[in-house]
Amino acid sequence: MIKLRQTIMLFAAGAFFALSPLPVASAPATVPVVHAPQAASQQANELEKSVSDWIIALSSEKGFEKWTAADWAILPLGPGTHSWLVALTADGGKDAGYLIVSQKSDGGYLLTEYGTGTYPLFSMQTLRQSLLQRELIDSSSTGSCLDKAERYLTGSLESFWKVECGGETYYFDAKSGGELPDLTNYLASAVKNNKTLTFSPALNPVESNAERPVVTDRLELPAIDPYDQPGWIKDKGQSGTKSDFDTAASRLKESEQSFIYTVKLYGSQALYPLAVTGYHTWSDGSQFLILDQDGPRYVRWPLPEGGSFH
Repeated sequence: MIKLRQTIMLFAAGAFFALSPLPVASAPATVPVVHAPQAASQQANELEKSVSDWIIALSSEKGFEKWTAADWAILPLGPGTHSWLVALTADGGKDAGYLIVSQKSDGGYLLTEYGTGTYPLFSMQTLRQSLLQRELIDSSSTGSCLDKAERYLTGSLESFWKVECGGETYYFDAKSGGELPDLTNYLASAVKNNKTLTFSPALNPVESNAERPVVTDRLELPAIDPYDQPGWIKDKGQSGTKSDFDTAASRLKESEQSFIYTVKLYGSQALYPLAVTGYHTWSDGSQFLILDQDGPRYVRWPLPEGGSFH
């Protein structure tokens, strides 16, 4: 098992590299335009409508202001996951954030994660910088290994790149760009078992007259560096699975301080210590904790099994 230290990838602003992306069109401030993946027309329209509603709702939230006039495109994630990445760009093509959307078993779509900032999930800029630092490509490379990169999502927080380069296979964290251990066996098992994201339905929806879901309660505190408070290394902590969302939210409100969440991912091959900095609750009852990993990740509750609060 390895411990992943959060690292901020520094890179010069440049073109948005895409893996056969769907074209993105300029959009009015209130009604973004998107080209959906190949799908039945009705299904594609429903996906576009859901994505549009979430983006419009979030664009009025603090930290999401750039989403008001952002361009966006939908990209498929690893085979069998029935999930999509929505990549947002603004200010001339710069990364502005992301959504992760999953298809529900009973039809319709579920928002499972979202985030803002210049280091969004599955940023080609971050991946390119990681390959440069690993000396797998040089500064003049515009294709090759980057063209062969594949996006995978096998569970909550389990999002990564698979890259074929020089006859070798590498895996990189989709948020920080940090190199992961060899996930070949883990990925083969996930694909064989058709591992997909599963979430409990939203509970206790808030009465609202809004035509689309909206954020009804929110809190965001300054992030802390887990490595500046290493007590979690020995502390077993409180189970993040058995604890409920309200307990975590109350702790944040009462202490007015972030705390640490740790979880072993990818079959316990990697340990992630992340700061819990706040939460969002939605009018449809959806609940999201904000975890800091090179910027905020708004992750749908419940968090992965086996995690602990410290």
